[in-house]
Amino acid sequence: PREFTRTLAAIAGLVDAGIRVEYVIGNHDFGHHDYFQKELGVIVHTGDVAAMIAGRRCYISHGDGKAFNDTGYRILKKILRARISNILFRTLHPDLGIGLAMWASRRSRDYTSQKNYGVKGLDAATRGESDGLFAFAQKKIVHEGFQLVVMGHSHLPRRVDLEGGTYINLGAWLKDRYYLQLSDSELIFQPFGWDA
Repeated sequence: PREFTRTLAAIAGLVDAGIRVEYVIGNHDFGHHDYFQKELGVIVHTGDVAAMIAGRRCYISHGDGKAFNDTGYRILKKILRARISNILFRTLHPDLGIGLAMWASRRSRDYTSQKNYGVKGLDAATRGESDGLFAFAQKKIVHEGFQLVVMGHSHLPRRVDLEGGTYINLGAWLKDRYYLQLSDSELIFQPFGWDA
């Protein structure tokens, strides 16, 4: 969408300055095709990423499809990411296609913000750790030995320190403005501290 031109230009500026930028596809990212890679020089991951970062064994995931009772979304994801679906979507005029995508995105966000993923009695503030993302992160740390699991998707910023590792949910970056910084000696997770 044209309203994100400045964001795309800033990302391209980082890449042009020699900074490696990697992007993990999420639930609203169905039509990237090869634009980020070819035009911006961004490394795009269509699935979860396991990597060593700053001396830590890390697991990075958008988090979509990890919620409890989310079978409907997993089926929809396969349909929307199918090659034929993307080809058909690209035949639409950009104004129509982007408008349709933005409408569907808002509907999806409204629906999922009210959904408790089968866990009764939870409000929005506690839902983030009980919707399957925390359970997934806990499994990765406790049973698979990852020292850091980073996700988003629930739009609720969280840091949970467990024995053996840490789970971070970045929240909604445009709204919450949290960042995660890793070095060999520390893990910083906090708001940017500026207003945009």
